[in-house]
Amino acid sequence: MQKQWHLCCKIAITLFIIGEVQSLQNRVFNEFKTQTITSSTLFYDYFKKGPEKKEIGRLWKNIIFPGIYYEYADTKETLKTVKVETKTGTRVRNDVETIQKQNQKVGTYNVVDESTVPKIVDMKLIQEKVLKPVKKPANFVAPTPKKATTINLGTGISVLPDINKYPRPKKPIILYEYEASPDCKRVREACSMLDLTVEYRPCPGATSGFSDSMATLTLGRREVPFMVDNNPSMYRPQLFGADDILAFLFRTYGPGEAAIPASLKARGRAVAGPRVRANARPDFAKMRPLTLYGWEGAPFVKPVREALNELSLPHVMVHCAPGSQNRAALQAKKGLFQAPFLSDPNTGVEMFESAEIVKYLLATYTL
Repeated sequence: MQKQWHLCCKIAITLFIIGEVQSLQNRVFNEFKTQTITSSTLFYDYFKKGPEKKEIGRLWKNIIFPGIYYEYADTKETLKTVKVETKTGTRVRNDVETIQKQNQKVGTYNVVDESTVPKIVDMKLIQEKVLKPVKKPANFVAPTPKKATTINLGTGISVLPDINKYPRPKKPIILYEYEASPDCKRVREACSMLDLTVEYRPCPGATSGFSDSMATLTLGRREVPFMVDNNPSMYRPQLFGADDILAFLFRTYGPGEAAIPASLKARGRAVAGPRVRANARPDFAKMRPLTLYGWEGAPFVKPVREALNELSLPHVMVHCAPGSQNRAALQAKKGLFQAPFLSDPNTGVEMFESAEIVKYLLATYTL
């Protein structure tokens, strides 16, 4: 009984499908008869008999794949229809382009058509294409260093005792920061105490400079200070905030978190600080990092750091606070130790003297 029921169901479904197909065919054929292009051999030959039955297959193909089989060589009327449609399409396209131009003039666009969206011109990219290569100012001569008598005055920062017995990073630590931020200042002071070499990437106001690069790296976050340490072999930390960065630095490259001075734990009030100078070269991110010998709190180093921040120039700070072994390295390299000392790989310039370094930076890296 169950098998007979299943068989009856199958027969009923089959008959229903056949009826629907025949009904669909009748509707399609009636529609073809009433269309304006019924004079085409593609359609009226279906109702003929004899050798012209070949049009039946062509008709079925047209039903299944509409628009693909219009341009047979023997369907001249169809070719005329295609030509008319092409003219119509051209007229419509011209009308759309006119509307697009009008919309762009008033600042609107067709949200359905992305091609009508007004293009935003990035002047920074245009400026980068026409910029001349960086070179030192004409007739530039590095100044003769003057003898410094108050080099340690007022800094209050020195390298921690026996710092060389702790691990030393082989690659510079990368720090996104800006000069006016109190939290960034705490991290810079810690780097001076730990005698670390750090690549600073300025983000003035946390909204300009390398801020865009940081946002890309951190999926949109623009919080400074932000540290990246590429030295550990397996764990490469990326840390936000002065507290976490200080804990990591003292734990990894110093005597431990317990040794963090109380002066570094005091939080300051956030300061927005200036943005990148309006006339700074827009291709600062493509520059090779400059090298600056100095340390946080040195009075003659501060103006140079401020200029580097305003120009958003990446720079490797070789910290050389009192007690640093980097002082002897500079002494051996240049015959004397004095800070600040700047080495610019983009122009080959090496020079002492704070005020002269600032003049050089402004003359070289502004438009």
